[in-house]
Amino acid sequence: MANPFLTVSALALLWVQGAAKSGQADDQMTLSQYIASIHWDPAKSGTLIAIDADNVGIDEGAPKTWVGFERKLVKAGMLNVVALSWTIALEDSDLPNAYQGLSDADKLVFLLATLSPPDLAKLTGPGISAKELSGEQRLALLSMIPRPFSYLQGQVHGNNGFQSSEQPTTVPEDQVDQIRLQLRKGMNVSYGASTTVQHAQTSSTLSSLTYRGPDGTAACQSGSRFRSPMAAEFPGRTVPSKEKKSDISWSDPRLAKLVELKPVNTIGDLVAAIRQQNGIELYADIRIAGLSVNAYGSTAPAGDLLRGLALAVGGAVRQVGPAFVLTANLKGKGSAETRLKLHKAMGEIEIRARLAQWRETVAKRGVLDSLPFPADDAFQSGSISPNLFATRTGDYTKGWVSLDQLPTALQNAVNQAAGTARPQRDVTGPVAELNGKVRVSSAIGYRFELPDGRPLENNDFGVFGTRMAEISDYNSNQTDIPSDPKRLPAGSAVGIAGDDPGVVAKLCKQVKAIGASEIWLDSQTPSAIKAAIDSGLKVDLVILPWRILKGERNSEPDRNILGWSGSQLNKLSEARYDTSNLRIDSFADSVSPGAPDLASHWTKLFGIIPKAGIHRFIVLDAEPEGYSQPTNPNVGYSSGGMIGQAAIQPGLKGQVPGLFEFGYLTDLRLQFLRKHQIDPVDITEPRRVKLGPPDPFFEWPMLMGRRGSPYGNIWFPIVHPAALEGLSQDWQAVRHSFISTQVADLVQRLTPFCSSIYLEGPAPIDRHTFHFAQRVVKSGPWEAIPDWNGDSFVIFISMSPQNTENEQGELLWKPFISVRKPFCFDLRDVPTDRFNAYLHYLFNPSK
Repeated sequence: MANPFLTVSALALLWVQGAAKSGQADDQMTLSQYIASIHWDPAKSGTLIAIDADNVGIDEGAPKTWVGFERKLVKAGMLNVVALSWTIALEDSDLPNAYQGLSDADKLVFLLATLSPPDLAKLTGPGISAKELSGEQRLALLSMIPRPFSYLQGQVHGNNGFQSSEQPTTVPEDQVDQIRLQLRKGMNVSYGASTTVQHAQTSSTLSSLTYRGPDGTAACQSGSRFRSPMAAEFPGRTVPSKEKKSDISWSDPRLAKLVELKPVNTIGDLVAAIRQQNGIELYADIRIAGLSVNAYGSTAPAGDLLRGLALAVGGAVRQVGPAFVLTANLKGKGSAETRLKLHKAMGEIEIRARLAQWRETVAKRGVLDSLPFPADDAFQSGSISPNLFATRTGDYTKGWVSLDQLPTALQNAVNQAAGTARPQRDVTGPVAELNGKVRVSSAIGYRFELPDGRPLENNDFGVFGTRMAEISDYNSNQTDIPSDPKRLPAGSAVGIAGDDPGVVAKLCKQVKAIGASEIWLDSQTPSAIKAAIDSGLKVDLVILPWRILKGERNSEPDRNILGWSGSQLNKLSEARYDTSNLRIDSFADSVSPGAPDLASHWTKLFGIIPKAGIHRFIVLDAEPEGYSQPTNPNVGYSSGGMIGQAAIQPGLKGQVPGLFEFGYLTDLRLQFLRKHQIDPVDITEPRRVKLGPPDPFFEWPMLMGRRGSPYGNIWFPIVHPAALEGLSQDWQAVRHSFISTQVADLVQRLTPFCSSIYLEGPAPIDRHTFHFAQRVVKSGPWEAIPDWNGDSFVIFISMSPQNTENEQGELLWKPFISVRKPFCFDLRDVPTDRFNAYLHYLFNPSK
């Protein structure tokens, strides 16, 4: 191989160079040269096809056979196909467990809180393995170990660096549960106190947790250290390839005709030829359409050729309405990514609700306070007198001790590091009074030991984990809710819901009792709407234009990328999430704005609205999620039910935003496929590292050579699939294109009933003025951003037991509001028997 010594700093270059094997060196054979060397005769053996044969190389020393090229010869009817001998699989058993979403530090907190005293003694002593544990503890420890788990044997290089001349070694799967986890106490040493040009003080730091000895000391390094930052979080594993299931029948009579082959073709051209000659609407996924196909033979039956192309790229033929597409699999890359995110997020939400309790238990057990320095500590920290450790102080010059008072091992390490250190920028010179002195403090870390006892690198633990809070703390910005509803600006209201006239009348009476004068009413029955009007309150009728109404049976529910309707998604929203999730939406089945026929839906909707008595219309979710206008991700607002950027969304919606986006009806997918040659279920979120494994030929795992690759000693085909970032925007634009026309039609239909129409529009996310959970309805042009200094809008925030109560049913959260603007407390999701309690929680009306 190239360089006998590999340092960590040179590894990124190797990733790129190693991943780019293409067999173009003069002394290497290409796949096309190999095929020529075996004198393939189509007349005797039949037609043969191979993908990109001119650019597939072979390892030096590998046998010049199909195996040497990591390929195999398979049959598709009468056609011979050169296919990959391997593929990447991610089985259910490989999926992250409930602890996967936590940081390793938080998993350690769980173990420290729940291990028995004997097992805790192992963790803080010689180490403990998953083999010695069971249940959740075993799962937590195993989830800290990357799979497959690989390491490099090498030496310390320079100032605590690392180098190796060996190939990575993978721990056999049946030995992974023998890897031991150790919690270790160490020492941080600050040395070289200096001043900077800004007249500040600085110093360098060594830690006994990370120090592994002088230059040349034998050391092992975890392969995860070398893994590309672009690698999949859940990479799956390499397995022998096999044919995937397809939605098309290879024996379809329409696929019996022969297709002419050129010596070099593209997948797109061959699929187009099958489509044109056989009358089947068929497309090649844009990610593989440009790949070359070397053909050895002049013709092939269309069915055999289509099946052979699927085998050659490890793909499948998926049906989308009346059409078919040659793609990676039947599920779709975007769908697979969403499923992984959902699986991970649900586990994280479940476990993190218990994290505070674990931390409290760890503190009570005093484990970290009583943890001793290990006997093999690199600095002999256990022999240092406790009074030499620095205490926290604001004075930089306090707590320093003479280096010669400390153990020899520590002195040697500091002198070596200081002697090989590079000059620091902006440093003007040493602090004279601290010359020859160091400051020592304790630290806590953890490391793994291989089954044979060799230790790997240490990792920082801190005291109680390192995970940041998911959302900012808004408590400092919250204002007290006005005690008297009459103090709220004109246009303020309380949101109620109900289809029973008696229930609605009762809720209206309770609203009047606290002094409010206006309600938002969500109801699907004319009699309940009349009861609200008769109460004497101003009635703003809530319109959810796309919701499938009770008794409406002719409309197909809209779907998300997993094929779920709103009612299926609502089952997730019914679960109680972590307390940071301040907004949990209710979802109902809805029609798609892009549905081919909405006439019957509009007839049903407008049949509910009374001819008089409505103060104004409140149109919510006019732009349902998934149909919003494509925007620059840096723009500070978004439309529809999705509030602001996903990055600041708490709970499930922030972690799996694609789950809440609709528009994946077959008709819309088909329209997009016909125009862009890709099924929208294959489109992933742009600029994000993928969770799941790559599909060979459809993706190229950038920066993933053999060192650090989770797939061992294999080469991915070098392909340059079409960028999907633009396609994501295009898919958003297709769905949004239906909105403007439909909303204009809706407003025109509502105007004869009442001319005052407020539609939900862009949501504010100015954190200094608005709470992120607030939504906005406004009058005027729908897609225009509201004038936040005007009064043509109403801010509203939804409250329900799911986002305001603890497990004991106690109301704990009062939302931030601006008392200067009209505001609606949306209590539509509050049960009737709890409604009055919520009103009195929010308001204390004047007597």
